Amino acid sequence: MPSSQLRAHGGRLPFLFWGDFPRVHLACQRAIGRAVAQCAVGAQRLYALCAAGSATGDLCAPLPRAEALESLRSAALNVIDRHCSERSTVQLGFLALVEAQADISRACSQLDRWVRGWFPDPTAVPGAQGACTEAYARASLALLRFATNEYRRLFDWLAFHRSPPNQRNQLLAERKARVGDAARRLELVLQRRCSDGLFGGPDPATFLSEVARQAECVVGAAYVQDALHCDTPTSADAPPAAPASRVDRETLGQND
Repeated sequence: MPSSQLRAHGGRLPFLFWGDFPRVHLACQRAIGRAVAQCAVGAQRLYALCAAGSATGDLCAPLPRAEALESLRSAALNVIDRHCSERSTVQLGFLALVEAQADISRACSQLDRWVRGWFPDPTAVPGAQGACTEAYARASLALLRFATNEYRRLFDWLAFHRSPPNQRNQLLAERKARVGDAARRLELVLQRRCSDGLFGGPDPATFLSEVARQAECVVGAAYVQDALHCDTPTSADAPPAAPASRVDRETLGQND
């Protein structure tokens, strides 16, 4: 059943039936996915550079940092504006082009708020604590980038291919397993570089689990399906959602 027959007032589409869109909308869907990923990863990369003391100029000061983040959001919206029409965004599950842009801007801003919660002072700190903070910042960047890329590749493919439900579930489970494996490798890196309590936050496993969740929030903003997102549940019986705040081999535990 085509996704357009399942849509209701812009709500999320059932994952098992999501996709199989007309290929005329391919450029728009890929642009939305690319835009939100670039904005979110760019925001996290800024904090990682500041934590490492390798940012140029006064980029880590509050005002320049805010301007850089606004530039990332503007660039994301421009990407969508160039590649998407009103018709395409509606066909992909959004209420309108402006809603797609608002969702992407919101996801980027939420990730930034999440990052600021863990790295309130985005400047290099000397000594062991600084090294640990830098390790956490780089690990979160690596996992966010890896996870968003993994999920984007899957959803970009599913959006324009018909596949049976069991195959869809298997493909998504495989991507989640890869993200989990990446998180465990990065956890070992953090355990080697940080003694207990040095970061001042959760243990590496808990922290990286939350980073993986933030990646799902980012991807869920771009692909209007109900399997991967962090929207607040609408049912009165649903458990309360954690705050939707924001926070390749090359990226896993290595410098940019």
